[in-house]
Amino acid sequence: NSEKITGLTILQLDEKMSPKEKITAREATATYGGLELTDSTVASFTDGYLAIKNFKHKKIPFTQKPSELIRLWQIKKNPDEMSYNEISELVVRLDKSGIPSHQERLYKYSKLARPVSILVMILLGVPFAIKMARTAKVFSYAISILVGFLYWGVVSLGFAMGMNKTVEPLFAAWMPNILFLIVA
Repeated sequence: NSEKITGLTILQLDEKMSPKEKITAREATATYGGLELTDSTVASFTDGYLAIKNFKHKKIPFTQKPSELIRLWQIKKNPDEMSYNEISELVVRLDKSGIPSHQERLYKYSKLARPVSILVMILLGVPFAIKMARTAKVFSYAISILVGFLYWGVVSLGFAMGMNKTVEPLFAAWMPNILFLIVA
């Protein structure tokens, strides 16, 4: 009842996200608590030096089953197309696997922040609707379009800052709503 992977590559990174070790194998078989590699190469990067060792058979510790890895990487949908539950499950799987989930968290929080933006825009537009006279309709439309583009720009800026890890995903997703709610 063993699971196999053909063409395995494992890249281990240090805390600075620099390569520490690269393991490649023609085939890997899951065993209890590890992987049995066939025709493998281990490249170690230490102190600016590269050490390469070839092995016909080698066992390495590995806690996940190949089916879990395959399920993790068989994501057919773009995170923007996923439901809130799907993206939440993806974040949990990535966290359990030790894979950074910063960008996926941003998509998750954006799923909640986007619907709230409608309410924020309504609150922002009500004063314009009340105060503007009938003769100032053109001015009201122009202001509405300008505010819409400003909001879109702040959303794009927040999303870019979240993707680049400049700010936390939760703040990046909710920043436009917070700013425009303050203005409203």
